[in-house]
Formats: sequence, C-alpha cells, structure tokens
Amino acid sequence: MNDRDQLLEKLNSGRDEFLASVEGMTEEQAAAKPGTGWSILECAEHVATVEENLRRRLMERATPTESEMSREREAFIAAAAANRGRKIQAPEVARPCGRFTTLREAVECFCRNREQTIAYIASCQDDLRRLTTAHPMIGAASGQEIIILMMAHPIRHAAQIQELRQAQALVPRHE
Repeated sequence: MNDRDQLLEKLNSGRDEFLASVEGMTEEQAAAKPGTGWSILECAEHVATVEENLRRRLMERATPTESEMSREREAFIAAAAANRGRKIQAPEVARPCGRFTTLREAVECFCRNREQTIAYIASCQDDLRRLTTAHPMIGAASGQEIIILMMAHPIRHAAQIQELRQAQALVPRHE
C-alpha cells in the first residue's frame, strides 16, 4: 500500500472512530457540561472546526518547496496528536464558541469536511512532503504532517468523548 492509500485508509478509520464515539447520544447528553472541560457537543464542534481549518490551510496556503521536509517528525506527530495523556491547549481559533446548537450539526459538518479532505487527498497530484504550510501549534509543517494531524485529531477527541461518557455513565443507546 502506498503513502496516499494509507492516508486515505487512516482518514476513513479516524472518521469512523469519531462517529462511533458519539453514536446513540441524545442532544441533551451531548450538551451536558462536565465539571471542567468541554461538553461532548463542544468536542464535536472543535473536531469539525479543526478539520475545516487544516484542510483549508493545506489547500489554500501550502507552498511547494524544493526539498522534502524531514520524515522523522511524522511518527512523532502521529503518536502525540492522538495521545490523550498529554493535554494540549487548543488555539483560540479552534476553541468551541457555540457554532453548532446540536451534536447532529457538528457531526454533519465534520463528515462534510472529512469527505472534502478525502477527495482532496485522492485527487492531489502534489507530493505532500514537498508542500509547506504553517500550523498554529507546531509552526512550519509539510502537507503530509498536516494530514497526519487530521488523521489523529478525531481519534484523540473520540477518546475524550469516551472518557466523558464513562464519567457520566452514558453508555451507547442502540435502537
């Protein structure tokens, strides 16, 4: 399997993992605020916002470079981005602000954005490692690194949602 196919597979599986984390939730459960931190709705808003912002950053602001950026950071970024053990403060632009009033709206927005990301990767002819753009937290990043962040980000928040569900004893509801 080539790099592009692996990216597409992981983008799909990350989407599926995020969707599974919110499956069966009521809007009331999603909006419930924990003692500290974000509600599940706020997590979903954040995931949707980040997906859109990173895709746009890659598609609209990435510039070609002569040489490939180092591949050494890619594995580190993949592991760190999905790891809930290390708390990361979201940049202001990615913090929840009430953009969505329902979990359904946030999830639909994420899914639309993820489909656009997948379509971009499937049709992109550029070498993603030879594209550079700025990321608000890690600075200069290759297109490959941006996609790796996009793959891992929903997985990180799926784990957060599972933590919130467990804390609130919200088991998935199957109908």
